[in-house]
Amino acid sequence: MDGRADYIYLDETGAATIWKNNGNGSTFAEITAWVVMNNGEPSAIGVGADRDDVQFFDVDGDGLADYLWIHPEDGSLEVWYNAGPLNDALGWYV
Repeated sequence: MDGRADYIYLDETGAATIWKNNGNGSTFAEITAWVVMNNGEPSAIGVGADRDDVQFFDVDGDGLADYLWIHPEDGSLEVWYNAGPLNDALGWYV
């Protein structure tokens, strides 16, 4: 929600590890201040999807990227909404 692009790595199970872009300023070091989220553990646990079938998009318009699994066999879509950081779980809900 800060307007800066973050970095998401998807492993083969669709689990997402996220680096938040905390950069600001004008020098290269200030612009590229990446901070790994969730202590380097996946922020979105894989659902068994091939990473090629996963996308991130703000489905509900709250400014947070939601996790989308597009099933290749029939094109159906499963969405896990991003509720942001919560005290329980990781903040994702169906």
